Amino acid sequence: AEPAPPPEAEVLTRLAEFANESRFTEAAAYLETLPGDPPGASRGALLAIVKSAAAFVSDIATDLSKAPFTGELQLKDGEVVTTVSIASDGALTTTSANGEGRSRAWSDFPPDALIAMHRVLVRNPGGETERLQRHERAIAFDWLVGNRERALGAAAKLSGSSPDFKQRWESLAEGLPD
Repeated sequence: AEPAPPPEAEVLTRLAEFANESRFTEAAAYLETLPGDPPGASRGALLAIVKSAAAFVSDIATDLSKAPFTGELQLKDGEVVTTVSIASDGALTTTSANGEGRSRAWSDFPPDALIAMHRVLVRNPGGETERLQRHERAIAFDWLVGNRERALGAAAKLSGSSPDFKQRWESLAEGLPD
């Protein structure tokens, strides 16, 4: 007999662990190894969320490569930083209020810090389509690893102003656990 897929809660816990460490490729690979859809969810919908969340982080990296982010962010270790920049090789650096620079990993940033950065960086998007796409990716990231209530609220709000998004989100939401 085929092995049964793990319960949805276990799948979501594993995905959140990968996403918290910005290991989205591994999260996608994990989903692809499941013997089937976990009860109450579809692998396709979860994979779409993981890929969007990965794109969300890569969008922030692209923005940082153009200009550093300035603003207060609290990292997972409790340190408050005032600048985040990225080098051409992808190395992240933060500067604290006292001017001390440190090299960082994406996994040092809690989801809330990344969402906060996104909110500032997305103010200068390349146009309506790009802005919409970026909000969609932020919602996927927040749903996966951040604050699911906030993500669903943002999805409802965006659905009200974008019929395209509403259609995509509703078809995706059918395959997501409640």
